Amino acid sequence: MRFLASLMMKNPTIVKGLEPFVQGIIVDFGVQIQAILSVLSGEYTLSELLPFQMPADMEKVEQEEDMPLDMLCYKDKLDHVYDFDYGMDFEKRIEDERVKYLK
Repeated sequence: MRFLASLMMKNPTIVKGLEPFVQGIIVDFGVQIQAILSVLSGEYTLSELLPFQMPADMEKVEQEEDMPLDMLCYKDKLDHVYDFDYGMDFEKRIEDERVKYLK
């Protein structure tokens, strides 16, 4: 049986070692547990974006200079790349006015 992981983040996290053991990963940045349960129950639909890049692995973190948006980002089994402003709802990748400037 595979589980759902819930991570409270303040900084980028390496999720490479976690992904094979879970069905999904929910990330929050300090919200109340009631907010997470509202999402899981379907009462509220997620529509948020990552505020930073998620590194592919620790070697990438140690090799990279401290420059904005220059990191090789984590890519999951479904080819989703966890880059700055990446986000998904339960149906698709978020492609709205918040990310138009990236194009």
